[in-house]
Amino acid sequence: MLVSFSVGLRWGIVGVAASYLIVLSVLNPIRFMIIQRLVPISAGRYLRGLAPAVTCSVALGVVWLLTDAVLQGAMRGLTLAAAVSVTGAAAYVLMVRIAWPGSYRRKLDFARLVVRGGGR
Repeated sequence: MLVSFSVGLRWGIVGVAASYLIVLSVLNPIRFMIIQRLVPISAGRYLRGLAPAVTCSVALGVVWLLTDAVLQGAMRGLTLAAAVSVTGAAAYVLMVRIAWPGSYRRKLDFARLVVRGGGR
């Protein structure tokens, strides 16, 4: 990763993002083969396990881009970044709440436990 980031820096943030995408495209199949040796799991089941995170991340990205397009003229800089980030995060949470309510409750229970200090 560090080497790919160093190479990508030549083209700025877009180059770093592209290098990250390329490296992950190569490493993820290798990572899956390692996981498959440790845990007997099919590719389909593995991908289904990633579905909630991928779906919610897509919702976050779409809402982020739409909010950015709508607020571009009204806000700038850090204010715009904060606004689009908050709306994107809200979209992520809302998507989890709607599509995976059981997972949402488990995550909420875990967050409450963490906030309380883990029952200390």
